[in-house]
Amino acid sequence: MKQFYDKILLVVALLALGGSAAYYFMGQGEAPDGSGATSALSGKAYDSLPAPQPVAGGSTEWPEAVHVGDDVNRLYRVFTPPKIYLDPETGELTWDAPLVEGGGPVEVIPFGVELVALQRELFRIQLEADFGSSTGSNDDAIIQLYNHEKGEKILGSPGDEYPEHEFKIVSFRVERVIQEEEGSTVIFKNPIVVIEDLRAGQEITLSGAERLYVPGKFEIDMRTESEGEAQTFTWTDAGQTYESTNGDVFTLLEFNFDNQSITVEKMPASTEEGQPEAEVEVLTPVQQTPSKTSEVEESEEIFKTDSQQGDTLDANFFNF
Repeated sequence: MKQFYDKILLVVALLALGGSAAYYFMGQGEAPDGSGATSALSGKAYDSLPAPQPVAGGSTEWPEAVHVGDDVNRLYRVFTPPKIYLDPETGELTWDAPLVEGGGPVEVIPFGVELVALQRELFRIQLEADFGSSTGSNDDAIIQLYNHEKGEKILGSPGDEYPEHEFKIVSFRVERVIQEEEGSTVIFKNPIVVIEDLRAGQEITLSGAERLYVPGKFEIDMRTESEGEAQTFTWTDAGQTYESTNGDVFTLLEFNFDNQSITVEKMPASTEEGQPEAEVEVLTPVQQTPSKTSEVEESEEIFKTDSQQGDTLDANFFNF
C-alpha cells in the first residue's frame, strides 16, 4: 500500500515539473510594445559644465588673545581651547596657554582701579524677631529690635517708648505674603513694626523680610592699581569721577547692590598718537570687607517667630 502512494506522489511531481518547464519555454517571446526594453533614448546631448574656480575672500583678522583671571599665562584665543598640563613636581594640573611671539606672555595692562567694597548704611534700628502674644492680639506682642549704634537688643510691645534709643513702638502686625516662584506658590508671614523715630520726628516702617537702609546713604570704596602705593578714594553717587596720577579719568556709571557690582568708564590719558578710546568695565569687590556699620551675628539669622511655629499649612509653604 505504501509503494502505491509513493508511485502516485512521483507521478504528481513529474506532472508539475513538466508543466513548469513548458510554461518557461513557451513564454520566451518578445517583450510587449511600449515596454522599457524596446524604447529608444531621446533628448539633448549632455553638456559638460566647467568646474567652479575658487575666489579669494580676503584675509580675516582674529582678535588678540585675552587673559582669563589674574594669571598672565592664561590666554584664550578664538577656536583655541586652553591646554591643561600636569606639573611633575607638585602633581597638580596647571593651565598655561601657548606663549606669544617673543618667548613670553603678553603684558597685562591693569584697568587702573578696583572695587574694594560696596556698602549701604543701615538704619540704626532693625527688627529682629517677634515672639507672638499670649492672648493672640498684636497689641501685646513681644517684639525684639536691635540698635546698631549702641549694639543693644530691645524687647518691647506696641506703645513702649525708649528715650535712650530715641524711638517709640507705634504698632505691630503680621502680613501674609503670597509669591509665585518658578511655577509654585510660596506663602510666608512677614512681621511689620511701625516705630516713631524721635530723632527725625517721623514714623518708620520696619519689616522682618528685609533690612532698612538709610536712603541715599552709601559708599563705594575704591583703590587704584599701580606698582607703587595704592591710593584709595570713595564714590557716593553715580557720575562722580576720579583722575589718576597718569591722567586716566574714571567715571562711575552705575552700581548694583544686589549683584555687588559697579560699572566704571575709563578714559585713558591722551598720547602722541591721539586720544585712545574709552574702556568700560564691570567691577566686583576684590575682597570681602566688614560693613561700615557693625552687624551682630543674630541679625544674620533667618527670621523665625514663636507665632509661626504652629503654622502647618503645607510642606511647600515656608515662613521666614
